[in-house]
Amino acid sequence: MGGTGPPGPPTLTDLASHLWVWDAAGRPYRADRPPSTLGDSLDPAPVARWELATSTPTNVTLAVLVQPVSPGVLALRVTPSPPAEVSAVGACVPAQPDEHLFGLGARFGSLDLVGQVVESWVDERAVPHGERRSHSPTPFLLSSRGYGLLLDTPARVVFDLRTDVCACYAVRVEEPRLQGYLIRGPDPHVILERHAVLVGLPPLPPPWAFGVWKNLIGGQARVERDVQRLRQDDVPLDAVWIYDAVDDRAGFGWPWPVHGPIPPGEYPDLPGLIRRLHQANLKVLGYTHPFLYPGSPSFAEAQRRDLLVRTLGGQPYVEPWTFTARSYLDFTSAAAARWWQRRVRFALTVLGFDGAMLDFGEGAPLNARYAAGRSGALVHNLYPVLYVRAAHEVGQAVKPGDAVFFARAGYSGSQAYTTGRFPCDQARSWDRERGLPAALAAMLSGSLSGWPYWGPDIAGYFDGGWALGPPEERERRRQAEKELWIRWVQLGPCPRPCGTCWVRSATRSGSGPTARRCECSGRMPGSTPRSSPTSTGTPSWPTGGGSRSSAPCS
Repeated sequence: MGGTGPPGPPTLTDLASHLWVWDAAGRPYRADRPPSTLGDSLDPAPVARWELATSTPTNVTLAVLVQPVSPGVLALRVTPSPPAEVSAVGACVPAQPDEHLFGLGARFGSLDLVGQVVESWVDERAVPHGERRSHSPTPFLLSSRGYGLLLDTPARVVFDLRTDVCACYAVRVEEPRLQGYLIRGPDPHVILERHAVLVGLPPLPPPWAFGVWKNLIGGQARVERDVQRLRQDDVPLDAVWIYDAVDDRAGFGWPWPVHGPIPPGEYPDLPGLIRRLHQANLKVLGYTHPFLYPGSPSFAEAQRRDLLVRTLGGQPYVEPWTFTARSYLDFTSAAAARWWQRRVRFALTVLGFDGAMLDFGEGAPLNARYAAGRSGALVHNLYPVLYVRAAHEVGQAVKPGDAVFFARAGYSGSQAYTTGRFPCDQARSWDRERGLPAALAAMLSGSLSGWPYWGPDIAGYFDGGWALGPPEERERRRQAEKELWIRWVQLGPCPRPCGTCWVRSATRSGSGPTARRCECSGRMPGSTPRSSPTSTGTPSWPTGGGSRSSAPCS
């Protein structure tokens, strides 16, 4: 990791010397500096407590606690009083001119985040809208100075990493407290290992998960013909992913045709098909999501059992969507999680699947009511953690060590339940925002953030179809895409080759006893909620270029 500035993390005093609070109207106020200097020591380190005044008109004070929790790891907790007067807490962390910053989840832009303003806020990224958000963010920052910073919060966090403006980077947590961990190296490997212990070590997938997967659709007869063709051509194959096999009892399957060259087909005996594929030494993966569709038997049952996310008025939260209206299962309810797990258990046992794509999970509504009693602003990031956790638990219960669920959405804490990830939906191009380079960037930054198992759609998801157009145009496009195809295949086989992977009938177009785990990873569905923030307004720091004179950095 480059950089010739002073090694090591900020000092203990640095952690508490640049604190800010925001009132309900979004106005920033600075806290006093701590009265003593504790130096650079991290291990061992003393416990430090301060009571700091702020410049707020209402005389808000900050209780600051810094203490070691395990070798090389310091915990920092900042608690405002009274909390009702505060909507956000933040800090400015000193930075060096040649310091580099990495992580913050799966990011589609530059691997080095210096110069960017980045949100830790789960957001669907099927279309490009800048580098600010991600479908799988995490508030963990890795510095080339030999330390990491992990914030322990489900709230929105804004990282202003334009260190060239005022020799610091700024962090704002949109709830009335700040809690996190400063993690010392001495090298990136140790930092990443200590971060993994805090948020949860990723489970080791079964050996077949690292083999060759092929996405096959179009009905039972076509899937079996394609498998036979792959075998005849001596194409290595370990798993088959069938996303269009629909079973409402399990909540499995994508029912809408999205790939023109392959017409929809029927699966009259799905358990029999899966059994025959198993006899051919193949694993079989399906597709699922956290939605219920109004008008379906599953939606009616979930509504009757009160398992759905609700509007503030108490009705099931239903939103329009490209294909149909949809409602969200409330994973903050232990009863809802168990109900969903029973459906997945049916898919793994009666139908015979060995896992599935866990699609979506980024859109938990803000203006909604959840069983846990928490605001939508605090559930939004936590929702994919609970979703992925529910799938992993039932998979391990039914097929211990031999089930794989590969997810798109995630947040800090989901690492411990994730056996595979895919970097959303890329276009078949060299475009840095949407194509192969975007997938590579997301996989690298996501791996630094605690998710080590990745695989993209080989050849992308959008803009496929060289088979369209006049013959001469088709051939020209094929020749121009040869290197793109080669590079994608080189990247893709870990673990999810799909798209036009092997057959031209493409199926998608497009630690010590004192260490403890991060609170986000340990929360249970239905657990006692923490207090909600008084405001979830937009960040007051600037989001683009230009002067940052209004940002609290001095």
